[in-house]
Amino acid sequence: MENATKERRLPKGISKRADGRYQGRFTFQGERFTLYDRDIKALQKKMADAKYEMEHGIYLNAQHMTLNSFFETWLSEIKENTVKANTISVYMEIYKVHIAPALGRLQVSSINKLMIQRLLNNMSKNGLSPNTLAKTKAILYSIFKEAMENRMISYNPCENITIRRDKTERRVLSSDEQKIFLEAIQGSRYEMLCILGLSTGLRIGELSGLRWSDINFEDKILTVERTYIYLHDVKNHQMKDVFHSPKTKNSCRSIRLLDSTLELLQKHKLKQEKEKAALGAEWCPVEDGEDLVFTTKTGGPVRGLNVSETLNNYVKKINKREEIQAARENREPVVFERITPHTLRHTFATRAFESGIPPKVVQQILGHSSLEMTMDLYTHVTEDVQSKEIQKLAMFF
Repeated sequence: MENATKERRLPKGISKRADGRYQGRFTFQGERFTLYDRDIKALQKKMADAKYEMEHGIYLNAQHMTLNSFFETWLSEIKENTVKANTISVYMEIYKVHIAPALGRLQVSSINKLMIQRLLNNMSKNGLSPNTLAKTKAILYSIFKEAMENRMISYNPCENITIRRDKTERRVLSSDEQKIFLEAIQGSRYEMLCILGLSTGLRIGELSGLRWSDINFEDKILTVERTYIYLHDVKNHQMKDVFHSPKTKNSCRSIRLLDSTLELLQKHKLKQEKEKAALGAEWCPVEDGEDLVFTTKTGGPVRGLNVSETLNNYVKKINKREEIQAARENREPVVFERITPHTLRHTFATRAFESGIPPKVVQQILGHSSLEMTMDLYTHVTEDVQSKEIQKLAMFF
């Protein structure tokens, strides 16, 4: 009797559930809404806020909104004004390729921890890197955090999600492979780009965004001040070329150049000037890309995907030659493994450590934010160098 009396005293539209929570119901424009909380006053506030947002057209309805829809809202209203354009591009690519096919059509409120864990487990089984898994989880965590703050869900299903972190060995060219590679690319359009990547450790976006004004031939210094990316414009849904400053202050740096590299750069510059003169009006650089060191045949910026495809063609060429040579010598061919633009950067760092360049200097050249990052990435190299160096103490014992 006493409980029934308390139930009757509850505010209009609010009732108590068997699990101890209070349930609030109301109708807006013919649609029924239900909210929950363990505290009556908190529930009343939720209801009042929701009604206000509905009346002013800013309420996000979790009961009907899919993850695809909320991703668009999260991207345009939250992230677009707080992160760089290339980061937006990364978000869109990861969401489109990995998240949308599995979860995109589901309602935000129906997605649980098990679904997300299953998604990440499947990605891992399909051979995707721990880095890609971590980015996917981070994107989902941020999306659901925003959904929580908008009272669409009561908890973040990404909490306590685990990611298997098997360390994959980075592809690095051995000294012999580096010689084979440089021979294979002689005279090709991207020969100078690859040589500069191998001799400076620049990222592909930094190489693509490099201007002749960034190279001081007299002082033998290259300055990294910007990077290039070809990305999807969220506003007009078109691809565009973007040059922007690097993500961190450490990425803005000056690098000493080898005399041999400078000589090759000067030859490359003369060759480019002849191309430009021969094309005349057909030489069409993009905005902010009039002074690029590396260009397409018509003066446009070099895109990372095109470089990756070209590197794959170089590898095929190397392996074809090796197959012919192995057949002549009646032996099994030595396979030259696939490489990416980042392989050039990893190879530079490896050669630097092998040559005894101090880790702090390598960190500065690579533009890493901390020495710890450099040491963590190249632990296997520093351990090998340490094993050789320690032998120098043998003469004292």
